[in-house]
Amino acid sequence: MMQVLTSAAQRVAQEAQAHVIAAQHPGEPPGVELQSLAKQQHVLTVTAQALDQEVSSPPNAVPPASHALVAVAQQVVFQAARQVAADRTAVMSLATGLLPE
Repeated sequence: MMQVLTSAAQRVAQEAQAHVIAAQHPGEPPGVELQSLAKQQHVLTVTAQALDQEVSSPPNAVPPASHALVAVAQQVVFQAARQVAADRTAVMSLATGLLPE
């Protein structure tokens, strides 16, 4: 799960960098999309830090908020994995001409 969070944070950072590079007017304040990407990167980074703390610290040394954040992150990652698997199955079904009944 740590790898997923780290990879997602890196992808968001790359996307944000692409937006900065593509900006027509570099002196203008960041747009809504760039601000959103910055927030996403922050959430992913904080979540990865909470996961690292959860794994490397004794259970009673981890704040309850970190436990909750890690639990929610696990649910999000597992749901995303299920969605990716379902999408791949659908693509394969379409590619082979087999439609689910």
